[in-house]
Amino acid sequence: MVLNIFFSYSGLDLDTIEIILNNIDINPSQHNLCHYKQDNSANDTMEKVIKSLVNIDLFFLITTQNSLASPNVQRELKEAIRLVKMGQIKEICPVLMDENIDTKIDSRIPEYIRSKFICHIQSPLGAAQIIQSIIKKYECMYER
Repeated sequence: MVLNIFFSYSGLDLDTIEIILNNIDINPSQHNLCHYKQDNSANDTMEKVIKSLVNIDLFFLITTQNSLASPNVQRELKEAIRLVKMGQIKEICPVLMDENIDTKIDSRIPEYIRSKFICHIQSPLGAAQIIQSIIKKYECMYER
């Protein structure tokens, strides 16, 4: 079974997400990584991205000031929460990359995910390691 993984982030954090993605051990026969880049082909509209979330197993929210301020990220997150509640997405994994964000009181963070935050991660490499361990956990669940 292929694990479909989506990364939600602000385009302003592209350098960070590229480091994370380049440091995750991905096997194309087991993993399908998805994320929206504004400079993708004209066919990759936000509507297409939102509709594709129904096929996602794990939704990683790379949480920074930029991503919380991004209307596209907020839209992706809102849809992911809806799909988790329906049982379509298995888990939303918010990865906190900014120590200045208080996840308990920041009004941009939906109540549904406030308690789900992975502790503040200092570096993209650290985030990649944490994300890798979460992916491995789900691989083990599917192998049973």
